[in-house]
Amino acid sequence: MRRFWVILAGLASAGPVAAQSLVAARGLGLVHDGWTAAARALGGEGGRTEPGASLRNPAFLVGLRAPLGMVTFEQGRVRSDWRGERVSTASARFPALQVAFPLHPRAAVAVGYRGWLDQTWAFERHDTLVVDADTLPYRDRIASDGGVAALQLSGGWAPGQRLAVGAGLEIYTGATTRRIDREFAVPCGGFGQPAPACFRARYEYRGVGAVAGLRWVPLDPLAVAVFARVGGTLRAVPQDTAGQERRFRLPVVLGGGATARLSPRLLANVAASWGGWARVADGLGAADAARDTWEAGGGVEWALAGGARALPLRLGARYAQLPFLRTTALGATDVDRGPLSETVLAVGTGRAFGSAILDLAVEWGRRSGTAPLREAFLRWSASLQVQTR
Repeated sequence: MRRFWVILAGLASAGPVAAQSLVAARGLGLVHDGWTAAARALGGEGGRTEPGASLRNPAFLVGLRAPLGMVTFEQGRVRSDWRGERVSTASARFPALQVAFPLHPRAAVAVGYRGWLDQTWAFERHDTLVVDADTLPYRDRIASDGGVAALQLSGGWAPGQRLAVGAGLEIYTGATTRRIDREFAVPCGGFGQPAPACFRARYEYRGVGAVAGLRWVPLDPLAVAVFARVGGTLRAVPQDTAGQERRFRLPVVLGGGATARLSPRLLANVAASWGGWARVADGLGAADAARDTWEAGGGVEWALAGGARALPLRLGARYAQLPFLRTTALGATDVDRGPLSETVLAVGTGRAFGSAILDLAVEWGRRSGTAPLREAFLRWSASLQVQTR
């Protein structure tokens, strides 16, 4: 164990290696929302003019006429700049899926699964070790793989013609494996096979949360929605190490939005949310390790002429504060600290193919702030919704 902390003490001079995002090394990881590609292209989930799949507001399920299946997949590239060292990596993510069943024209239930807190990242450090009269170059690599996912059981009901409400239970699952290896240089150049791991720890996550939402249509061209998510307590249970179980008080997240049909061909969308992430800091062991956050976005959709069917063109933008303020996962709190925010521009489209709808989105984003870490990313998303007849 002492050897582990000695290695961590030197990681202030470490550099990044291939990983989905170095922001994932902060706190509980990089937060993902599980939005569909259409929502990403419009800057967030607003009020929704039509029923459909949603892992954020179960009230959107109300109004389905037939069973619906949804799957969203993401790919992208992230370019990280950490104290002058740059790395560019590709990433692929399977962030969300949901299956919904209407019980009645005014009621529906669903089961869904989404990736939530991404904890996949890696750092390297190069140094030398003096043994007797010899100087041995070596490389330390600390890496994390895994994260937290959420299984959601939800349902919605319409007590009136223009009002729908919904609620759901979220079961948090997942695991993270962290490992440190040391490799010594070999005489012919390069580095040899890694020695037995200096440190390895695996934690499994367990917890329960709840989500609730409301959708109101005061006028036919306008839909307004609000939602709330209560995270409860997340437990990190050690599986192959003598470490103690850790507990994190998850945030309360409140949000809402509106969607308006301004003309037969033009739709406008706005969305915003607040997350009480500061309460997570106690479990991270530092009072300033997390903060409350705001997120806001919006966009427009214009129906282009496309033969017998209209082809939507979606343009959106979003701004989000990231909740975690330091790289506590590395043990050395000065490695990376300071607030980061994310700004995103998006474009997207969609097309119906019989009973299936394919939505596409491309996002250009930057993460920056007072921390030494900067990131730019290009991300493309595809969502497929299939409704049986």
